[in-house]
Amino acid sequence: ESFWRPLFKKRLKNIPGVHELHQQEYMAGVANRICLPLLKDFPNCREEDLRDLLRSALLYADHQELIQLSNDILNRKSAVSKSQRVLWFATAFMLDPDTFSDRLERYIAKDNTKTVTLVEFIMR
Repeated sequence: ESFWRPLFKKRLKNIPGVHELHQQEYMAGVANRICLPLLKDFPNCREEDLRDLLRSALLYADHQELIQLSNDILNRKSAVSKSQRVLWFATAFMLDPDTFSDRLERYIAKDNTKTVTLVEFIMR
């Protein structure tokens, strides 16, 4: 975590190892330890890094903690951009569709860009 934290603060492109967290099985232990703390501290990081962290968290982090964090982020008015908010909604929906389906539907309603972001995240 200490390796990645300064890189996230600087919002660097192509942060080493972030994509591999969910792509490489040998990174599972690392992903389990770092995803939630990084997501908590950087919920509005670069969109591609957010995608990778959320995918890693879906695979390796505690799901109840991830649902709670997602809900906390979604309840903030200006914590994240529109496309980042879609990713947080998608994550929450994948873990708890009964709770988040109506909110997600209202958020993406009649906005093709949001819908595409949602589908791309869920399908990859």
